Amino acid sequence: MLTFVSDAQLMLSCAEALVRDAAATTGLRVTLSIWNDRANGIGAVVHESAVEPSTPVWEAVGWVEGGDCLAVHSPSAPTEAFPENGDRTEVTYDIANAAQQLVQVLLWRQGSDPTWPPCPEHPGRHPLRPEDSRWRRDGAVEAEGALALWVCPTGTTAIAIGDLPGGPP
Repeated sequence: MLTFVSDAQLMLSCAEALVRDAAATTGLRVTLSIWNDRANGIGAVVHESAVEPSTPVWEAVGWVEGGDCLAVHSPSAPTEAFPENGDRTEVTYDIANAAQQLVQVLLWRQGSDPTWPPCPEHPGRHPLRPEDSRWRRDGAVEAEGALALWVCPTGTTAIAIGDLPGGPP
């Protein structure tokens, strides 16, 4: 039986993993709010929980220059060529990109190391980055068991988004 899930419900559900990761590892409280602005392609915004969002921007540099939240595209519709468009993995990956930028800026603003999430293989060198497990580095596409992951860009660490070990750095 198919269950219809609206774009808004899907985005809010996928954001839970990022909210959990940020809180568990930094103590920061971030959230996703639905922001229906089709003209600018914005479906939601990621922001500090205590801030009422009003000025969305697409990149962290815009947040530093006066924005108060980072924009996230609405889920794209599946196509014949890209049937994974708009699925849970892709939406979580998209939200992770915005959440990572926001958390890094918030850590920097409070004088903490902005390398988030820190790579356990290479402490202090680089953050893990979000990745859709279907888009492997070798170019292969693997749809079975797709996950949104935090991965080391040079090593082997791969942690499901939402499963970062707790404890602020």
